[in-house]
Amino acid sequence: MDWGWDQEPHPLARRRADNADVEADRLPEVIALHEQGWYSDLGGAWDFLPCLWPSEHRAWVPNRSTHYAWEQCIDHSADPRGAEQPRRRIRWTPALLAEQEEEANAELEDVGVPTPRPVGRIWFLRPFAGFTSVEDMLGHLKHTAQSRGVQPMLSERFVALVTEELRRLAA
Repeated sequence: MDWGWDQEPHPLARRRADNADVEADRLPEVIALHEQGWYSDLGGAWDFLPCLWPSEHRAWVPNRSTHYAWEQCIDHSADPRGAEQPRRRIRWTPALLAEQEEEANAELEDVGVPTPRPVGRIWFLRPFAGFTSVEDMLGHLKHTAQSRGVQPMLSERFVALVTEELRRLAA
């Protein structure tokens, strides 16, 4: 297991401004990598994958996006049932980002994944030979887990099974 601390960012990340006032999926380098067949829709039960994925099949770019939450307000002043107001974007604070990262690291540590993970990266994965896409590989990993009685969710058993299966597939 290796978070690629020494791994350089993908060349598409070069010569980019430090911050962008857009969400991650709208960054030009993210769009370009998706167009080249890289996959980045990791989350939830798959947060640990970049740590297990072979370095020749993974890449990252600095996450220079802005994180937002959406606030939906109801105005009860004019209507007792409440009139919906337009949604507002609210920028995450550095404290909220740090809290989210701390929680993610705690969850990963609980299932045996080395922490801390590098902060501020958007990870990209490519499929191994024999698979047409990372989505196909994720489906294979889910199916393998279910066939062995392991729930495909963030757990020590699931991480161990995925580790074993990725090593087998990469050999």
